[in-house]
Amino acid sequence: MPAISDAFIISACSAADPAEAIRQAIKESGINPMRVQDFIFGADYSGVLNAAELGREVLINCPHVTVSSSLRALVFAAHTILCEGADLVLVGGRDNRESAALLLASPAVVGIYNLMPLARIDAHSLVSMEHAIQKAGRTDQDIDIKLEGTCGVLLMAQLVDQLQEHQVGLGLVRVGAGAILIERV
Repeated sequence: MPAISDAFIISACSAADPAEAIRQAIKESGINPMRVQDFIFGADYSGVLNAAELGREVLINCPHVTVSSSLRALVFAAHTILCEGADLVLVGGRDNRESAALLLASPAVVGIYNLMPLARIDAHSLVSMEHAIQKAGRTDQDIDIKLEGTCGVLLMAQLVDQLQEHQVGLGLVRVGAGAILIERV
């Protein structure tokens, strides 16, 4: 049974076009797009794309914000759920060539809609890889897969796929000094 402090990834999709990644993530989740309560887009590159433009393009009508990093966007989304500010938060990110979108949900939404989450986020640390691992009560040897790069949401979508494919439990995404752990459920 999920704890009230959980934030779950219920869909994770990648595509060249950010709008297509968002559409896929919503479609794969099975959730009505009108139920999405917040949209946070991380601009990991020097493009002009932002959450307002994407929201209009994919017909999402909710508060939106563009932040400077998709890893930070992911942490903000998880914290919004952990603080009970929203139950469904869409997170997007893009590097120069590829985009990704994740739909995060609270335990309540997972239960109400009988969803099968892909992973649980441990979003208590964005300080460092070592701090994230320690804060989760884990050791470096507990981490099955580690991915590092520049686009946190894209890396997280890849990590979710790899955890499912290899049937392992714990993964870590690292962008610069920041890191987030997820656990396959």
